[in-house]
Amino acid sequence: TLMEEQTIQVLQKVGKDNGVLGLCARLGTDPQRGLTNPVPDWSARVAQFGENLFEEKKLTPYWGYLVVQLKEKIILLLLFMATLEIVVKGIFGEGIERLEAIAESSVLYATVTIIVNIAAFLDWKRERMFEVLTKRVAASNLRFIIRDGKQMQVTDQDICVGDIVSFN
Repeated sequence: TLMEEQTIQVLQKVGKDNGVLGLCARLGTDPQRGLTNPVPDWSARVAQFGENLFEEKKLTPYWGYLVVQLKEKIILLLLFMATLEIVVKGIFGEGIERLEAIAESSVLYATVTIIVNIAAFLDWKRERMFEVLTKRVAASNLRFIIRDGKQMQVTDQDICVGDIVSFN
């Protein structure tokens, strides 16, 4: 693909043995002036090559983070120990031992519930904060392109195949 490092010979073939000028001709781009502004065939270019943006990642729901936390080995171990204590002391214990087993296990279950929810909430909140930050950066991150012979600043999503991008 064009995004990987290529040899001169491969790049010449992309432009049908005319190099950069051949590539510009294939894309309908004037190598000095760039595309016209606005780009008249924007929709066709997007349909053929796609938009210049990353696919939005679907945010993980809160319950998804709960499941991840509940799969942690230490959490599973705590739940297993609490359950084992209720089962063993519930069957073999007498009177006060049974009540103590229920009380101790209840404390373990409550502690695990609190820990799992705090960890899940922190991960859930972090993901949403990162999403907001990513959108802010994308909106403020401008690129220099050449259209109609003039240098202009646009966001990444306003760049299309055939634009001449000017790098600092």
